[in-house]
Amino acid sequence: MCKISPIFKQFLTIVSCNLLAFSFGNASGWATINFIELQSENSTFPSGPLTLQEASMVVASVNLGGVAGNFAALPIIHKIGAKRSIHIFGVPFILGALLIIWAQNVYYLYIARILCGFGGGVLSVSVPSLVSDISHDKVRGALNSLTDPLCNTGIIVSFFLGNCLSWMDQAKVQMITPVIAIIILFFLPESPEYWTIRNKDKRAMEAHKFYKGSIAALEHGEFLQKQKEEKIEKGNVEKTNNETESEPKLCLRDFQTTQAKRAFFVAFTGLALCYCSGTILILSYVTDIFSKTGSSLSPKDSSILISVTQIAANLSFLNLVDRINRRTLLICSSLLTIISLFLYATYCLLWMNQPEYQGISWVPTMCFACITYFSWIGQIPIPFIVMTEIFPKKIRQTSLALAISLYWIILFVLGSIFPIFLEKFGPFLCLSTFGVICIIHLVFSIVFLPETRGKSYAEIMKIMSK
Repeated sequence: MCKISPIFKQFLTIVSCNLLAFSFGNASGWATINFIELQSENSTFPSGPLTLQEASMVVASVNLGGVAGNFAALPIIHKIGAKRSIHIFGVPFILGALLIIWAQNVYYLYIARILCGFGGGVLSVSVPSLVSDISHDKVRGALNSLTDPLCNTGIIVSFFLGNCLSWMDQAKVQMITPVIAIIILFFLPESPEYWTIRNKDKRAMEAHKFYKGSIAALEHGEFLQKQKEEKIEKGNVEKTNNETESEPKLCLRDFQTTQAKRAFFVAFTGLALCYCSGTILILSYVTDIFSKTGSSLSPKDSSILISVTQIAANLSFLNLVDRINRRTLLICSSLLTIISLFLYATYCLLWMNQPEYQGISWVPTMCFACITYFSWIGQIPIPFIVMTEIFPKKIRQTSLALAISLYWIILFVLGSIFPIFLEKFGPFLCLSTFGVICIIHLVFSIVFLPETRGKSYAEIMKIMSK
């Protein structure tokens, strides 16, 4: 009988979970590709064309759901486990698509987008947590890197669909992937970590055997020792007389250790600078930016090209993440992103919308593609990956939820005002501002970002305690 590789099982589980990331990308791309169409005079939306403010809110409201999803996920993950949480929260993606199909006014779209964000918020906390629980150190970075390619594949699929289907038919297609993900996840076990902290040693070993496979025999002693160490680290968990579930409670002191303080500083500051650099934000308004800066391609065709570029960047990163040091990759990526942003800003200042320079109308598309590719091979994903690795285990899920909530809040605020800011001040000032923030992020990363590639949890905690 053919044995299935433990690494394959780990990848299978995370890819299955990230089918919902594909669904999130598909739903996110729907708002981007239909941003201009929903505002046009020929819009087929039942209540008529949307205003710029309404369309901006449709795009940005997904981030409100993300914040809610982060915090709703925490108690549910503690109660039923990361894998089951991912399984259950595939449902909001289906409900969001149904609301778009049934939409009679813009408020249906707001609620649909919030539901999509809610599911995305749960994924952003539970998938890294599950990766940490089931993965080997050598593939941890690769497993954490799977979310972006699948999410971005969902975006590019939505862009292709946007060129051949109506906004309503696109929503119908969106329901397919979450249904498939929910069916697959039903057959996969919960993580060993979930059963360990509940003193269910037999189930923990069964889950450990599933995810570690042929390596389980070699790791048996190490795993049992790890269980003991984690119980000491997390506090003494007392069993009740009827052996009901119990787990250690968080307290303020857990967030005041040297490791925790440094992790919060590195993660929150680095992520805030990453979010404010605009390299994530501009992807949500790619059609609007191209319609203003001009391009040799139509806004929709340019959007597809940018999405293909993003997929190429994700695949490149997946190949590089466990081969090159995290810091080196982030520094090189940031430098190239900064150059691309200022080149794009220079074009907007000197040559944008000038007939005599129509021969270089390919520059906006090229610059945007470079910004996308270079930022997604390091500047954007590295802070997310490092964030999942540097927090002490006891506070990891809570800390991830807080950090990723910062992501949703910043993107909601920036997403709400960016189209208006772009309309009033123009692309040059927007892109130049993002370039300056990228420089600040680069300097911060050089000084404070720890190197975590290939290091075990104990080694990382030793680094964070210095």
